[in-house]
Amino acid sequence: MARIERFRESVSTLPDTEELERRAAAGWRPVAVEWERALQHGSAAPVLESAEIPYGLRVSETGDRLEQDAAEVEVMATVLDLIVQDMPFSEVATELGRCGFAMRNGAPWTQTAVFQLLPRLVEVAPAIYASGEWAERRRQRRQPALRIVNQ
Repeated sequence: MARIERFRESVSTLPDTEELERRAAAGWRPVAVEWERALQHGSAAPVLESAEIPYGLRVSETGDRLEQDAAEVEVMATVLDLIVQDMPFSEVATELGRCGFAMRNGAPWTQTAVFQLLPRLVEVAPAIYASGEWAERRRQRRQPALRIVNQ
């Protein structure tokens, strides 16, 4: 998974075309615009919550819905598999790194990050367990290693 660098910048005016072109030439692309306005005293603000996208999901290309993020679903399936094997969170984090998985921010997994993933795992585990991919993983893990016996 490619590492992604992000930054947030407060602005007082819209960037001009020249600024946007300069950033694009440096490899940046805009991914969000956040708007705010002053409310007249006494008026009720509409409730628009800004929440983090649940792990395993991403915003679709059209930006109108959430869709599965295959790489993050693979991480969750791997974590579930390791937890089922009764592996401590520290070893789960190490194994994720060994498999080449990084967190969304590109940092290596830690035992704390694995622990913080648990509520999301509780939500999605039934769907992962019911998938054919999970059944295949379990079948492969149960197969005994081929042993060669000298005669």
